[in-house]
Amino acid sequence: MYREIMKKLNIWKNKPDNDRSPLIIQGARQVGKTYVMQKFGEENFENYVYINFEDSQDLYDIFDETLDPKKIIDYLSIYSSKPIIPGKTLIIFDEIQSVPRALTSLKYFNEKAPEYHICCAGSLLGIHLKPGTSFPVGKVEFLDLHPMSFKEFIIANKFERYIDYLEGLSIDELNNIPNIDDLKYLLRIYFYVGGMPKPVQVWIDTKDFSKVKEEHNKIVQSYLNDFSKYSDYATCLKIRQVWNSIPEQLSKENSSKFVFGLVKKGSRAKDYELAIQWLVDAALLTKVNAVQTAKLPLSAYAEMDIFKLYCLDIGLLSYLSDIDSRLILSSDKLFNEYNGALTEQFIMQELRELGTTFYWTEKNYEVDFIIKQYNKIIPIEVKAGTVVKTKSLDYYNKKYSPELRIKSSLRGFDYNSGVLNLPLYMFWLLPSLLKSLIEIDDFEDEKLKQFIKEMNIKFT
Repeated sequence: MYREIMKKLNIWKNKPDNDRSPLIIQGARQVGKTYVMQKFGEENFENYVYINFEDSQDLYDIFDETLDPKKIIDYLSIYSSKPIIPGKTLIIFDEIQSVPRALTSLKYFNEKAPEYHICCAGSLLGIHLKPGTSFPVGKVEFLDLHPMSFKEFIIANKFERYIDYLEGLSIDELNNIPNIDDLKYLLRIYFYVGGMPKPVQVWIDTKDFSKVKEEHNKIVQSYLNDFSKYSDYATCLKIRQVWNSIPEQLSKENSSKFVFGLVKKGSRAKDYELAIQWLVDAALLTKVNAVQTAKLPLSAYAEMDIFKLYCLDIGLLSYLSDIDSRLILSSDKLFNEYNGALTEQFIMQELRELGTTFYWTEKNYEVDFIIKQYNKIIPIEVKAGTVVKTKSLDYYNKKYSPELRIKSSLRGFDYNSGVLNLPLYMFWLLPSLLKSLIEIDDFEDEKLKQFIKEMNIKFT
C-alpha cells in the first residue's frame, strides 16, 4: 500500500554520508513500520538485511561483545548470508528496544561508519527504555509513522484519479467544482475503517465491515495486553481507565477539555498523569493543549493542565465507540454522531503531519485547532454538517485578525477574503493550499544553513 513516508525515506537515503544518521521510525504498534522499512529496502536498494531482535535472540551476544561497526557488519553479513555493501544494502533493525546495546551501537555507526544505511523501529520505544540506558542522543534521526491518512486511503481504494485531478487545480478552479460524492462516500467508510493498515487491507480485500471490526478488536486487545505487560498493576488499571474514557471525553457536550471525573468519579489530575503520559509515549493518544493567547511561540502559551486527548486512529475510536456500520449508509449522519467527535478526531489526524497542534479558548469561545505554518498562526474550525456557524472563529478574527481562517465541513470548497471553507473530504489538500494562500516569509534557508555550518566550524 502507498505510504507518504516513502518520500521522506528517499530524502534520508540520498543525503551525503556525513549528513545522514541512522534513522528511527517511531509510531504505535501495528501502524506499518515493518512493512514500510521492508518495502523501502525492496524498492530502493539492491538488497536489505532484516533483523527482528525479538526473533533473533542469538544476536544479543554480538552487541554484548562489541560496539565496533565493522565487526557488527561482519557478524550481520554472516548471520543473514548476504553481503552488506555501503550504499547498496539497507540494514533494518526491528524491535530495537529489545537490545539496548544495539540502540547504543547507532552512535558508533554515526561516528565511525556513516556510509551504511541503517533504518530502525521499536514498539513502545519510550516505554521500554529504562533509566541508565545509553540512548544515542544527537546521533540518530527520527521519522513518525501514523495510521494511514485519508489521502492514502483514497489511493488504497484506487480512487487516486481524484487526487491527480484536484492537486492540478488552481484556487479559482477549486472555487467552481461541485461536491464530489465519491470522496464523501469514501470518507464515511474511512470514519469506520480508519487507517490502521491491517483493517484497511481487510476492507480492500473483502468489503466486509464485520471482518474489519474483528481486526479492530485484535488490535485493541493487543494494546490492552501491552498495558499489563509493560506497567505495574496499579498503573495498568489507570491506563485502562483513561483509554476506555476517550470516546466519552471526545463526545461530551458541556466541556471540551479532558475531564478527570469522567475517568473515575472524584479523581484528580495527579491520579492519572502517569497513565496519560504512558499512553502518549506509546503513541496511542495525542495530547492537544489549550492556549488562551494566540501568539508565537504557541508552546510558550500552552495551558499544560488544560488539554484534549485524541485516539491514534479514527477507526479504533469508532470501534471503541461501538459505531454501527449501517450509519455509513445513512447519508451524512455518521459525521454528526457523538456530537461530531469523529469529525474532530479526523481533522486532528490530518493535521499531525503539520506539526504540533493546539486549540484556542477564551471565555465561552473555542476554536477547535490552531497551528503554526510559515511563521503564521492559522485557526481552524471544524463542523460535522453543512450548516457552518462560526461564532468562535468570528470572535477570534476580531481579536487577532489572522491572515487566513479555515472552516472545514461538508460544504463545498470556497475561498474568499482570507476565509477558506475546505470540505472534509478534501482536507488533505491543506498543505499545498497553504503555500498559495499565505504570504511566506523569506528566511533564506540556504544562507541560514551556511551560517550555522560556519559557526559550528568556528566554535568547534
